[in-house]
Amino acid sequence: MKILVRLDISKEIGTGHFRRITNLSKYMCNDTFYFFVVTDDEKNLLFDIYNVFFTSRDKELNDIKAFIDLNEVDIILIDLLHYEDLYIESFKKTTGKKIVTFHEYPDYSDHSDLKINYNFFNEFEESQNINFLAGPKYIIFDDDIENFQNQKKENFIFVSFGGSDPFGLIDSFVTQVALKLPTIHFKIHVGNFNKQNQDHFNNINNIEFLYKPSNIFQYMASTKLAVTAAGNMMYELIFLNTSTFVIAQNQHQDEFASNADKYNCIKYFGKIDSIDFNKLKETIEEEYRNQKVKECKFNLDNMGKHRIAQALQRLIS
Repeated sequence: MKILVRLDISKEIGTGHFRRITNLSKYMCNDTFYFFVVTDDEKNLLFDIYNVFFTSRDKELNDIKAFIDLNEVDIILIDLLHYEDLYIESFKKTTGKKIVTFHEYPDYSDHSDLKINYNFFNEFEESQNINFLAGPKYIIFDDDIENFQNQKKENFIFVSFGGSDPFGLIDSFVTQVALKLPTIHFKIHVGNFNKQNQDHFNNINNIEFLYKPSNIFQYMASTKLAVTAAGNMMYELIFLNTSTFVIAQNQHQDEFASNADKYNCIKYFGKIDSIDFNKLKETIEEEYRNQKVKECKFNLDNMGKHRIAQALQRLIS
């Protein structure tokens, strides 16, 4: 199977969309993936080992049509944060190919042959449509995560706000939480597309920054407590049975985190514009000192990419 992927990666959007599809491509290693990417950082090392072609919003349809005319493609997979009106329809009409779309908002289209939203979105369990893969049973994990499920917990707190941290949450967290808890060690992940500079926090005894760590699952699994946004990492931390506090960076993350909290999978603190950092600091300190075991009421397994791969195969059969 040959799959053409269209997605955006930027300092505003982050790297989550790219990560989940590259995880899928590694699982479907006997199939070929071509990535057509719109980005503000074409030289980023993140792209180096994949079949990446750079395009732009005004040229993407022409670029993709030209590629399809010269190369056999079975499916077009589109994974964007938002879909403008008629966007999916235009891909269908221009390419004539089967269209698969990933969603985080309810901007679905009848022109998609298969729709996927693997988040804790509202009422996901009620979906009965065979052409709509709904809910976290379709989450796409990197297989390496399974090697870290039973790690011994260590005395630190892991913090990450995604591949780009578009709202500068790291700065707010360090200033209003980490610096006020000097006896707790914080390991703070800085993503590939992070546009902030953390140099002004150098040489602080209880803070360690993790730049492009090769073993990030090791930190996520061995931490006593994690603080993150409601993107892919939230699901990875749930899978690793890590006690996790979540701050939503936007409206759709607010929905996903609220529902994950209802399933007792995480503790949700609210959207970025309404966070009481003093309360967050106090709660983190209490949880760190007297950690309670959370029993997530949703069975999150590592079969999502297998289920998606089967659905893609059915689509072209």
